Amino acid sequence: MALLRLFREVTERPGKMEDGGVVSFGEEGQLFGFAPRKHDLAVYISEKVKLTPAKLEKLGVHKKSGGCLFIKGLGLTNAVLLKEVVTESCDAFLSS
Repeated sequence: MALLRLFREVTERPGKMEDGGVVSFGEEGQLFGFAPRKHDLAVYISEKVKLTPAKLEKLGVHKKSGGCLFIKGLGLTNAVLLKEVVTESCDAFLSS
């Protein structure tokens, strides 16, 4: 529920359930949101967001693949930095 609150706060949108259990906050054709997965939480972000090695290190336990961050859990993640990443991603989607 914390990710849902975070995305709602940043996007000012309610989000909608998509196929595959993805909670999406993007426009049609944009994958911006999150989905619980078997071992991780998948957070879908814009590839335009600059995630430097230093920023990723401070984020906490995660994996990155393309426009997706796989985080092990919110308790293992820097919540302030995650909000910053989600905000930058939202701005990137709105500007495209």
